[in-house]
Amino acid sequence: MNMVRIAHLSDTHLGFRQYNMEERENDVYEAFREAIECVIEERADVLVLAGDTFDAASPPVKALHVFKEALREIDARRSGMNVLAVLGDHDIPKRRGMPPHRLFDVRLLGVHGMEWTEVKGVLFGGISNLKGKYTKALKSEISKFEKVAGEFKGASVLIAHQAVHRFLPFEGAYELHENDLPRNINYYAFGHIHARTSMRFGNGIFAYSGSTEIMRKDEIASWRKNGKGFFIVDINGKKDEPSLHTINLKTVNLKSIRPQIEIEIDEKDVDNIHIPGGGKLPILHLTVIGDRQMNRHKIMETLDKTLKERVLRCRYAFKERESGENIQLSDEMLNIRDIFAAFLPDTLVELAESLFRPLSNDNIEDAIRIAEDFFEERWMKNEGGRQHERCCMQPDASESSKLRSQVDRRTSAAGRRARVRMKRKKHDETVLRMWWSDDD
Repeated sequence: MNMVRIAHLSDTHLGFRQYNMEERENDVYEAFREAIECVIEERADVLVLAGDTFDAASPPVKALHVFKEALREIDARRSGMNVLAVLGDHDIPKRRGMPPHRLFDVRLLGVHGMEWTEVKGVLFGGISNLKGKYTKALKSEISKFEKVAGEFKGASVLIAHQAVHRFLPFEGAYELHENDLPRNINYYAFGHIHARTSMRFGNGIFAYSGSTEIMRKDEIASWRKNGKGFFIVDINGKKDEPSLHTINLKTVNLKSIRPQIEIEIDEKDVDNIHIPGGGKLPILHLTVIGDRQMNRHKIMETLDKTLKERVLRCRYAFKERESGENIQLSDEMLNIRDIFAAFLPDTLVELAESLFRPLSNDNIEDAIRIAEDFFEERWMKNEGGRQHERCCMQPDASESSKLRSQVDRRTSAAGRRARVRMKRKKHDETVLRMWWSDDD
């Protein structure tokens, strides 16, 4: 009986620098290297990268080097391994451009629609990340693979980087419901959700392999419960005997993850915090509970002395003692988009909705990236029209006022960040073209 071993990884986010710390960027690389080492030791036939391999479409050169060395290690020790990938929402180019994967010997699937390939008698279909106004096209492309897989006399695997309602049930946060997925697939190798999970679905198993490091504070609970790592999938079945398909799923946990700890402590006990020793210095998320009159500056000075050389970084938060009963609001009671629509113009509703989830989870890095992308795209879209108007007509007093306010906005911090980011992106693309001419 034919057997194919698949290593399912996703959301490695090479180049991610949490809290702008070099140590955290190196943690991401170390976790990725460990994952590749485990994949080789497991003797996988196919390595599936289910999106967000890189944290950005123009990653730092060091991220590209780490990925290149990983592929070389695979080629040296497991030369027959096939590497299949799709793009996630982080590493897909925002406009026309070359994704970083094109620099390597990697089969990139689904950039312009659903694509499939056969490896050792197993059919792999992949679609890169689509969302927003492209959700309808996404569902249409997935339905194409359902038909192809139904006609294929063998096992099939669907690779995608999308949020499914069951796992991310927030308005505007998901693209697919379970009913949008074909039920004749043997293994669904999905990315995007950073918590590792799997379930029986249709004729097979649906799985998010999760991220390979702790990227956000809201991932700490799932990491403590299920760890970080990936899945090893064994699929058996001859092409002429589809009824014999069996799937074995194995969880692989990584050991190099830097610990992140959440602690709530009373203001009277800030000089008596227990931090587990051994291994990497942890990142501490500390909430100090006290009265409204608590001296926050003094508390932070005490904590700085207490935690010195015991943690890599401490994230402080202060919380007043509760004096009344908490009111819990369920997701069904709130429609976030309707709330934003009641207070904001139509042009800003989608931005506000996109920012809501990362900010509610203290994920400042993603929120900044979303805001920068929004203003950058809006700026580029409107710049041509404004230039034409300036050339064709003399502005009156009101128009001059508008132009002055536009200039003021351009000199704001957000405007400066957007321009710097655009220049850095162009520079990185130039460096990539020059750098990759040497394949040593």
